[in-house]
Amino acid sequence: MKNIFTTALFLIALTGMAQTSINTVKINPERDDSQALSIIGQDSLVDILITNSKEIQHLDYQNGFQFAVLSTYESPRSKYGEISGYEVKPDGEINVYYSNSRKNKFCMVTINPTTKESVINEMDFRLKKETYLQGISHNNKFYILSIDYDAKLKLYEFDGLNNQVFELKTGAIKFEPRSDGSPNYLNTVLKSGGTSQMGSSLVDLIDAESPNSIETASKTNKLYTFQDHFILTIDRDEERTHALRISLTDKTVDVKTFDQPVEDFDRNRKDSNSYLYDGKLFQTLVSRDKLVLTITEFETKEQLKKVVLLKDEDIQIANSAIIQEGGEFSSYRELENTSQLLRKMTSATPGIPVYKIGGQYEITLGGSKELASGGAPMMMGFGLGGAIGGLIVSAVVNPTLGAYNSYTRTKSTYFISLFDEQFNHQPGEVQQNVFDRISSFTDGKDPLIETVFRYKGDFIYGYYNKDEDAYELVRFMD
Repeated sequence: MKNIFTTALFLIALTGMAQTSINTVKINPERDDSQALSIIGQDSLVDILITNSKEIQHLDYQNGFQFAVLSTYESPRSKYGEISGYEVKPDGEINVYYSNSRKNKFCMVTINPTTKESVINEMDFRLKKETYLQGISHNNKFYILSIDYDAKLKLYEFDGLNNQVFELKTGAIKFEPRSDGSPNYLNTVLKSGGTSQMGSSLVDLIDAESPNSIETASKTNKLYTFQDHFILTIDRDEERTHALRISLTDKTVDVKTFDQPVEDFDRNRKDSNSYLYDGKLFQTLVSRDKLVLTITEFETKEQLKKVVLLKDEDIQIANSAIIQEGGEFSSYRELENTSQLLRKMTSATPGIPVYKIGGQYEITLGGSKELASGGAPMMMGFGLGGAIGGLIVSAVVNPTLGAYNSYTRTKSTYFISLFDEQFNHQPGEVQQNVFDRISSFTDGKDPLIETVFRYKGDFIYGYYNKDEDAYELVRFMD
């Protein structure tokens, strides 16, 4: 007990050193179910919008998170219940794009921080015989990715109320046939592969620079953003991963395929997934008999590592127990052997989130399972930063917040492995990551209107303290 107490004191002290309260602002939000939208605009200036169905409170921060002013604006009509994205103009003007739940009606709220005025405009924009895949706020611009009935991928780039549409030529991408033998095309694969909650997107936006949960990594269609391009990975086929590199410069698409080692498996029933991190594609293929992990250089397709786990053998690369946790009662238990893990993974959806801590790759192998809730299946955890019955600020707008919510509230079975830069397995204990520290910080606080965003290499956690009627920002070092 003494050692445990000493360790606990050390961790508390360490956590305190790694976090700093940087600003507290007195606010009085109209509703407790308000949501926070964090925006990093021109010159790295930060704006936080406290939004609900009645009003928008704008917290305007200047250099070094110095609070400048609090302004209040009108929210759009209640039928526009989701924020799909935003853009920030060079003069600091903010355009926030709202939509209805079906993504077939949009409006835009323009906020002028200089004049403290706002304008609500309903938009003529409509998707014509197309399916909405994802909205993306990237580098202060707003995009919508869609696919039409002829399997043509389209990218809309917005400038205020106006937009340009680009048809992304993907060529003929071959997928495994459907169960009835009929062919599978890109549009049917993307429509059937979406697992986002509330049906708001069929492609899940991933913030790979943040820790992610098994639930987030287990999604079939994942979109990663980079400075001048997006990469859409599709793991619909168990035999391969398809990766579509979408250039934001010339709006072209480069398609790559990464084969799974299906020849290593005897069973017909297998499940697979992938995760793109640090320029490498991490793939997992699992059956009840074995699991294979492969690590491949994305650009050259050179295989860097292959690990095989068999059901009758101990896991030699494990740096943690085999853990089953989360769910309705936040349960935690440890499984005894590899066979139990493989059974859990094959009855769930596999995922392989990766994150680098202290110069080591932390690779999590496991699965996340959909459970019935109210008669309908749902993925445990809260991948969306919104609230049912109120305005939804989706993980699309802030995937870092989505990653945090999912990481701290999910049900999954997994173990964690540590590897060096050359992907040699390393001994040692798994370290707390930044989301673990934020979660520890919130214990006992009952925070409301939370947000998490990355800023100059650190993570900023914001929350409303109801007892103090104040919104606080806390900086956490990664």
